Amino acid sequence: MTSFDLLRVLDLAYRFDGDDASWLLRVAEAMRPALDVGCGIHAFLLDGRDPDAMHIAEPVAVGVTPEWELRWHEDWWQSFLLEAPSRTLHAMMTHSACNHSVQAWNDLARAIPSLRSHLEKHTPAPADTARAAAQRGMRYPDSLNVVALDGTGIGCVFAANRPVSARGPVPRGFARKMGQLATHVAAAYRLRRRRPGDDMLESSEAIIDEQRRVVHATGEATSNGALEAIGRAAHAIERTLEARPQGTAEEGRALDERQALTAGRWTVLEHRDGDGRRYFVARPNAAAITPVAALSERELQVVKALTLGHGNQLIAYELGLSPSLVSKHLASAARKLHAYSRGALAAIGKTLQDP
Repeated sequence: MTSFDLLRVLDLAYRFDGDDASWLLRVAEAMRPALDVGCGIHAFLLDGRDPDAMHIAEPVAVGVTPEWELRWHEDWWQSFLLEAPSRTLHAMMTHSACNHSVQAWNDLARAIPSLRSHLEKHTPAPADTARAAAQRGMRYPDSLNVVALDGTGIGCVFAANRPVSARGPVPRGFARKMGQLATHVAAAYRLRRRRPGDDMLESSEAIIDEQRRVVHATGEATSNGALEAIGRAAHAIERTLEARPQGTAEEGRALDERQALTAGRWTVLEHRDGDGRRYFVARPNAAAITPVAALSERELQVVKALTLGHGNQLIAYELGLSPSLVSKHLASAARKLHAYSRGALAAIGKTLQDP
C-alpha cells in the first residue's frame, strides 16, 4: 500500500456536515493518495435495492484531467453506466468491495452467459495497451473500484481511472484494507441518511465517558454483553487516534480493530459536547433489511453481505461479529434456503428484496 492516511478516510466519512455531494467529494479526496495514479477518481452514489431499477447519481470528480473526463463520460458513463441493463450494473456493483473493472467484467462474462455479449463490447483484452484499446474502439481501458454498499444495496462507488487494463487481480493486502474502508464508508453514509447531527447524544442507545463509565444505556444496549462490546469499540477508536502518529503499519493494525458495526447493530463514534467533554456514543445503524420469515435477523444480515461479494472475514468486520459466527450463520441460512453452494446462497440472497 502507498503512504496513505487510512484513518483520515474514517474521520471525513463520519463527519455529517454539508450535503451528500460535498461529503462524497471529501471522502474521495481522502482516498486519492491510495487510488489515483494520475488519471483522477470519479465517485457516485447509487441505490441498488431493486436489481431491475438501479439508480446511479451524477458523479463527482477529483484530480481528473479534461482528457480523462472525456474518456469517462463517453466510454464509461454514457455508453455503459447509463445504457447497460440494470441487472448487468447490479452484477458489476456486487462483484466485490475492491476490484478492477476488467476483472469484474471477465468474471461476470464467464459466470453469467446472459451478460456476456454486453460486457464483451466494453472489455479490453487483458494484454491491451492504451493504444491497442483505442484501436479497438475502447478508449477507456480500466478503473480500480472501491464499492461501499450495505446489505440493502445503497452506498457509493469510487472509481480510479487506469491508463491500461489490469493484468491481474487487485493485490490481496490492498484489497483487504480497501474493503475495510468501504464497509465504514457504507456505514457512515447510512448513518448520514439518518441525520445523526440533529442530536448525537439523545439519539444514542449507549453513552460511555472517557473512564468507560456508562452514562446512558437503553434498549438492547443495556445488557452486559452489549456494553462490553461497545466498550471494546470505544477502545478501538482510541487506538486509531494513538496510531496515526506512528505510521501506516500501525494505522493498518488500528483499522483492523475498528469494525464498521458493533454486534451487528451499533456504530460507535467519538463525541465532544459543548464543554469539550469526551464521550463515546453507540448509534443504532444496522441496514434496514426487510425481514424474511425463514431466516433470523443475523442470518439475513450475513446473507445480504454475502450478496455484495464480501468474504467471511470482511462480513465479520462489517457487522462486528466473529468470523466463526459468520460461518455458522451462513451455514444455517444455506440449510434453510436449500442452497448447496456459496454462489447459490448469494444468488438466492439477491432475490430477497428490500424496501
